[in-house]
Amino acid sequence: MSVSIYDNAKFSDTPFGLKLQQTITGSGVMGVATGSSVIPAGIQRVYAVCIGGGGGGSHSNSIWGGGGGAGGFSAGWTYVSNTCTVGAGGVGGSNSVGSTGGSTVYGMVFASGGGGGTNGGSGGAGGGASIPGGVSYTGAPSTNPGYAVAAVGANTQGGFGVSAGGAGSSNNGTGGSSYTGGNGLIAGGGSATNNTPGGSNANATTFVGGSGGTGDYFAGGTGGSNTALTGTITNAVGSGTSAGNSITAVTPSSPSTGFVTYSTAVTVLAGASVVITGATPTGYNGTFTVVSVDPGVSFTVANATTGAATGTIIFTRNGPITYTAANTLTAGQFITTTGILGFTTANLSNVTITTASSTQFTVANTSTGTYTSGGTYRQTTGGGGGGGAGIAAVGGNGSGANGGNGGLGGGGGGNAVGSTGSTFATGGAGGNGVIYLYY
Repeated sequence: MSVSIYDNAKFSDTPFGLKLQQTITGSGVMGVATGSSVIPAGIQRVYAVCIGGGGGGSHSNSIWGGGGGAGGFSAGWTYVSNTCTVGAGGVGGSNSVGSTGGSTVYGMVFASGGGGGTNGGSGGAGGGASIPGGVSYTGAPSTNPGYAVAAVGANTQGGFGVSAGGAGSSNNGTGGSSYTGGNGLIAGGGSATNNTPGGSNANATTFVGGSGGTGDYFAGGTGGSNTALTGTITNAVGSGTSAGNSITAVTPSSPSTGFVTYSTAVTVLAGASVVITGATPTGYNGTFTVVSVDPGVSFTVANATTGAATGTIIFTRNGPITYTAANTLTAGQFITTTGILGFTTANLSNVTITTASSTQFTVANTSTGTYTSGGTYRQTTGGGGGGGAGIAAVGGNGSGANGGNGGLGGGGGGNAVGSTGSTFATGGAGGNGVIYLYY
């Protein structure tokens, strides 16, 4: 590594006079002694520094995602081994918690992975340092023998430590800002922020995710920023529900275009949800969102089924509600509508846009009513947290779309709804672990 743990006053118990001979990166089980890197004959003990994989940041479509914890640090003398395991960084969640980082093992030195971030609670814990069975085996300072963790349920920075905690992800701060990952030798990921209805930022428009924690040697990534799209609604029309409608023909997805067209005399609007039954092959059946229409002739859905369709095929149409509003929205984004009078059930919270044009957008909903006046829309969006600094690398920057990736061993940044305000966002991945061999 470009810096040495010997430069760090926290590690006064580290033996002096040794030289860094091998740096082992990647992930998984791998060989150690290869080519010119073979440990010389006669050397029976080495001083190993093991860093576990950082925990992945979480991601949620409705609340705030927490940062992943840093991978554990463990160091000590061990026998020479020709194989080792380098812990993989935890995977960032996609509308789910982040996964725990993998453990790193060389000989008798073991470093656990950092904990994955959670949604609406704590950030991930920093990795502990122990061999299987729970016996402590670490060169970490005695003043901080355990691991750091973000306070459960608190909207605060991740805990500080040798292996720092990720930032918490509960209802967070003023002005759309979130919280920074914990600082340490290896740092935790920052948490995300967004304007989910009911949260403290519900009426905010600009959001900045929390930065990744700062390491002893390297900086954490910056949090991503974003601005919510807003506008005025001038009309809302609900299509309700229509069941038992006949389908007269099916144009298969051939050769695997990814779209199937169903012929029917019933007018269906783009953005409607349709439930199709009675077809063989059964892949033509299911619940789909209509992506395009030829009114009174056919509708098309995303479906990769091929082959001739048979059977008595019927469908139920559900919705949509069509809103008239000048906008730059896109399908897949999340939206909240408020202030509509008359057709009050068209006031919806954090729903997915199914289709959008410059003058209209639709959501899958079966409500009906008579619009009289009023209405605004606000995109649900946010900023991803930055990745925590690794032991030998900076943390990745978050974006509106995704949490930043952690550096070597660093925790991944959390994320909420991404830059498109859609489901296509993820929490940042934790950094892979690393092994340093001194002799």
